[in-house]
Amino acid sequence: MEAEEQEDLMRTGPLLLAVLVACTAAASGMTTLLAEPQFEFALHLMIFVGVLASALLGRFSTFIGLGVIAVAVAALTQRIAPIPGMELIYPPEVVADEDLTWATLWAWLMVGFCFMLGRRRNALFPLVAGLAIFGLVGTVNLNVIMLVSFAVFVFAVVFIWGYEHLLNLADELPRTGDGPTQWLGIARTQALAGSLLVAVLLAVGLVVGSGLYFAGPRLFINPGGMARYAQYLQRNLLTYGGVLDSFSVGRGEVNLSSAPAIRVAADRPALWRGAAYDFYTGSGWRRQLEGTDDLVRGDNGWWIVPGTEDLVGEENVQVVTLEGMDARAMYAAPRPVRVRMTDASYERTRVNVTPTVDAYQTLRAEFMMGEGTQFEVVSIMPPTDAATLRATSTDYPDWMVESYIEQMQVQAEVELEELVEEIVADLETPYDRAQALRDFLSGTCIYTTRAPAVPYGEDAAAYFVEEGRRGACGLFATSMAVMARLAGIPARVATGFQTGVYDPEAGEYVPLQRDAHAWAEIYFPGIGWVPWDISAEEAEDDGLFAFLRDGEWRREIGGIVSTLGNMLMIVLAIAALISAVLGPRVLLRWMRGRARRRNVRERMGAAFEWFRRRAVKIADVPAERWRTPAEMQAALIEGGLGESPETRERLEEFTRRFYDHRYGRQEPSEEEVGRVKADARELLNSLRGEKKSRKR
Repeated sequence: MEAEEQEDLMRTGPLLLAVLVACTAAASGMTTLLAEPQFEFALHLMIFVGVLASALLGRFSTFIGLGVIAVAVAALTQRIAPIPGMELIYPPEVVADEDLTWATLWAWLMVGFCFMLGRRRNALFPLVAGLAIFGLVGTVNLNVIMLVSFAVFVFAVVFIWGYEHLLNLADELPRTGDGPTQWLGIARTQALAGSLLVAVLLAVGLVVGSGLYFAGPRLFINPGGMARYAQYLQRNLLTYGGVLDSFSVGRGEVNLSSAPAIRVAADRPALWRGAAYDFYTGSGWRRQLEGTDDLVRGDNGWWIVPGTEDLVGEENVQVVTLEGMDARAMYAAPRPVRVRMTDASYERTRVNVTPTVDAYQTLRAEFMMGEGTQFEVVSIMPPTDAATLRATSTDYPDWMVESYIEQMQVQAEVELEELVEEIVADLETPYDRAQALRDFLSGTCIYTTRAPAVPYGEDAAAYFVEEGRRGACGLFATSMAVMARLAGIPARVATGFQTGVYDPEAGEYVPLQRDAHAWAEIYFPGIGWVPWDISAEEAEDDGLFAFLRDGEWRREIGGIVSTLGNMLMIVLAIAALISAVLGPRVLLRWMRGRARRRNVRERMGAAFEWFRRRAVKIADVPAERWRTPAEMQAALIEGGLGESPETRERLEEFTRRFYDHRYGRQEPSEEEVGRVKADARELLNSLRGEKKSRKR
């Protein structure tokens, strides 16, 4: 590297380093909310590579940045398609939330801009992208991690702003031999200035954030996950087709639509199962097993699920129609053994669907199925009677023990183990132990869709059982599965829909979108996985006491504050736009005029101005504001108005009276101002009438 190039790198090096810090802070503000380590590593690595490429390759790396942006935009349209490597660009947890999806797009745009730093002025673009990321994810995550990330981002922005300005000034000056030392000193000064500003912003942010949190303590979700639980359920079951690889619980209120989700014509009611999860994370569940298996082609369009020949239970034939949702999961009663698409489905959608089965015995389509898709499923539902389940063996395979009993979070084991031992004491069979745990949860916990989120750092099951004791189906199912494992019973969690309301005219069960459900599944050797749903003995009402008890009034106040804040931001944005277009003086002059009440003489002048604007339009003369009232009178007469002696006399009288009141020694009264306004209206009517008569 030549001496001149080395000096340029020393001059621009602090700027590139600050961009790297800013982009890393913005990416951290988003990735720390996710349980997607591969995505996090890929994003941070690409930011570093982009800045490094800009430093070494200069403008040539711009083409790489354009390629990154093109791939990110193209992948956005295919984010739910099963394309290899897609989870590195838009991972499942991101796709489950609309705000996170757009934030991820901005993150990849920021990466692309990092490759375009060969020109110093392009440093603005990754900063704008970073600000967009904080705007999308920071408004519902005002916590320590987000605050620190934003503080670092602001520090880097302040440094870049000042340092880049100094570089622009230096371009106009001759270079000196001590350039590198000089610029490193300037960089240290800028860093100090940025640190002071960030300290002030951090203090203000803590005060404001604490106030907002007091107004609505559940307005901001913990860093373990951004999406509200209701949004997550809706995205998981209704948007992503029910086949996400993770399932979070304890995210806050659940408020889903009352629109129909599916229609099921079935021999008998059941829980319509779409997915299952086996690895407990402390804040939810995820799948350990990946991939799907092909089905065996049978006669009459049937696809046979392999390994289901010896299942024990009752047959349940179902015809399922997607009513108000798209899906990849083929919802059916457990456990499906045969499936086929109906003729009506092809007539409605003109799409041939090839079903597969995953490692958790749930059916899914290769691609998203649209509304109107219909399929027929034959399931063998496992027996649920006590005698049959009590008679099963307790000899579990080693892999079953390792994955479905021993897999446990430390906090849940420490806090719940003694309680579980007390509940299942002296009970010998897995069925009796599981039944005792179900009775305990249904008797001590309250079902409600308005429970607040589980606090950050708390284990969802432990907090729900020991402290919260209020929550929706996700927390009931999670606690049941966790406590069953602590009792030595293989357990996991499944999701799908409740049975729904039966429509006697159509002969169908109609689960609504708000019937999205989660339940535990217990494994019995020789039988398989048995649904283990919990019905709470007490459901929380929606009355005044419930409203006050769960802090709903604080959330309502928080919502009002948030709405007012959004309105204020819109007003400020409009004001900034007007100021940028017309100049700040115009806006300030208008604000000063509205800030104080006009005196009587000023209101007299406003009345004449109102008359002037309309009179010049009638006379078709230029609206030149520099004219005095007398000159305006002469211009109107020259324009053809005031031809009749009566109209001209009234015009002259109006002008004279205005002079007397506006500039006379005696201040006019309110009545005189009103009289001038009335005279102005009458005179305008006379001028209009005279102009019409002249045209005839």
